[in-house]
Amino acid sequence: MSPAEPLLRIQGLCTRFETDEGEVPAVDGATFDVWAGRTTGLVGESGCGKSLTALSVMRLVPEPGRICAGKLLWHGEDLLAKSAEEMRKLRGDRIAMVFQEPMTSLNPVFTIGDQISEVLRYHRDAGRGDARRRAVDLLAQVGVPDAGRRVDDFPHQLSGGQRQRVMLAMALACDPELLIADEPTTALDATVQVQILELLARLQRERQLGVLLITHDLGVVAESCDEVVVMYAGRVVEVGSAAELFSTPAHPYTAALLRSVPGRERGRGPLEVIPGAVPNLSRLPPGCRFRARCDRAISVCETVDPPLEPKRAGHLAACHAPVIPP
Repeated sequence: MSPAEPLLRIQGLCTRFETDEGEVPAVDGATFDVWAGRTTGLVGESGCGKSLTALSVMRLVPEPGRICAGKLLWHGEDLLAKSAEEMRKLRGDRIAMVFQEPMTSLNPVFTIGDQISEVLRYHRDAGRGDARRRAVDLLAQVGVPDAGRRVDDFPHQLSGGQRQRVMLAMALACDPELLIADEPTTALDATVQVQILELLARLQRERQLGVLLITHDLGVVAESCDEVVVMYAGRVVEVGSAAELFSTPAHPYTAALLRSVPGRERGRGPLEVIPGAVPNLSRLPPGCRFRARCDRAISVCETVDPPLEPKRAGHLAACHAPVIPP
């Protein structure tokens, strides 16, 4: 892979679920890149398809979901063409994921040291002693105090922030090239959130990690991300640099999200809410999915679903309306 190519290129990814109400396009044509040494933020309201996009990359979509179209190009090879065994070897090795809630990801009946060691023994064929020593070292690297003792703790003996650090240690055990972090600061207090984000940033610099950071917190995006991908109702509606997206969003949904950030009302006008609700994915309206909630909708929006296309150099949006200020 040349340096000019992304670490991961997602092209036209479609992931659907069969339900009693019909087929649900949970991820519908997602297209964006993740680069080595950079953080790509994936943002949007709950249920927009962020986490499912990540699970699709990992080939961990739960039943009755299925990936029905698109490409996931990793070093030029399509992950969708790999066998289940090839994906098992890739997951946790070159591509790692930190899930939203550590207590549902960590096994309560094994020590954290055993769980980190298991990753090393599977992917690196490490002996029991070497794997344990590496586990202690990894816990120290991610800031778990007294790692030599805490390595024998069970998950319930740790705080939420410490469990999240353990998940990072497991994810980084095999020096992956790509780390997918799904809401890594959810349910943590503000001080611990800052610590976890600073830790992620330091590890990225030291290891030249590509990071896909999934969050609904635009404050986290502003502090942590180089590029931002905005999703709405299963579709990517905007892609651009963090600096440009925050200063001049190209999609009305992104602009509305920025206007609804708590704290904004103190300096730039009243806090706003986005009227209406996300459409039912099993009964999508014709035209633009955001049309019913958009104050800039025009007649073409009623019938034509806008494609994701360039609005400025390196900045894409799926919108018929002209680019607007925040």
